[in-house]
Amino acid sequence: MAEQNPVPPVAEEATEPKRPGIGGILIRWILFFPSRLLQLHRIRKPAFIRWIANLLALLLNLCYWLILFVCLGGLGPTVRFVGVPVARKIGIPVTMESCSVWPLAGTVRIGGLRVDNPESFVTADAERYGKTPLLELQDLNVSVDLCALMKQEIHVRDLTVCGTSLFYARDAKLGTDNVSALLAQFMPPPAPPEAPAEVPVETPAEVPAGQPGPTLGERLSSTVDAAESAMDRLSNLPKFRIDNLDISDNSVKAYLDLGIPGFKPEFTLAQPPLKRTDYDNAALVADVRAFSETLTSGGQGLLENTKEELRAAGEEIRQSVRDALETDDAGAAKKNIEDTVKELKKSADDLRSTLKGLF
Repeated sequence: MAEQNPVPPVAEEATEPKRPGIGGILIRWILFFPSRLLQLHRIRKPAFIRWIANLLALLLNLCYWLILFVCLGGLGPTVRFVGVPVARKIGIPVTMESCSVWPLAGTVRIGGLRVDNPESFVTADAERYGKTPLLELQDLNVSVDLCALMKQEIHVRDLTVCGTSLFYARDAKLGTDNVSALLAQFMPPPAPPEAPAEVPVETPAEVPAGQPGPTLGERLSSTVDAAESAMDRLSNLPKFRIDNLDISDNSVKAYLDLGIPGFKPEFTLAQPPLKRTDYDNAALVADVRAFSETLTSGGQGLLENTKEELRAAGEEIRQSVRDALETDDAGAAKKNIEDTVKELKKSADDLRSTLKGLF
């Protein structure tokens, strides 16, 4: 039987690697545009140069992805879903309903911003401080023309601020105000100052008898004068123009608990609606002056209200003294009078320190 010759194996034909389609090439160019543009992926040898090229490509792609993320509106959701929880973690009681930032269009919009009072105030009086936030902003919309910035001008196409409410409260039981307490809630306490070198202290000149110091009205007037000089400097602001300005439904509310029985002044200052078109520097100066006049009249009204409240508090203290004197027990009467005098002195000290802070 004849031997059969073995059939030699057939050599497999070398196949070329499958090239990506147009869609794959487009996706790679979109995701890795910087490295593709510089052809960094083609560097193969030597190994050291290839390692440096890969690192450079990674950094360029990260910067490219970050810029692309911001330009496509990713900054707004980041502020709402990342920034707000982080702020609450460090002690800022803030909430936000919506936030959008579009850098290429030059628009920013914030809705439903709320900053609650510090925890110490809410614990002390939940009915007052828990329901009224320290700051509330319903709608903020800003649209800026970025091209005008190259001409060193500020051109705002639209500026809308609606539903802003600011609440300031000072509580004698807590010994501070809500703004300072909120700052102390998330900011570390300052380091104790070093003992300064001894410096001779100049004794202030005493006020001669019969010449009282400045009254609250005079202090308010000096404050207004300082505000007037500050407004004169508004003309030096950079040139700006606002095509559409809408500032309405804004108010400032204040509540002062100075520890005096029956004396807890409370007032609300509402900002008149401000709706303008083609708003510029001159219009800003005029409106600030008008607001200063409104603030002055409101301050004068507060002073008159304070005087009435002080008269009522004084009458209540006098009645307490009368009741103490009418007591049959001399020891109890003396104790009541001493307690009343201590309370009056403490209330006067609290009032003095508060008014110094205000004026």
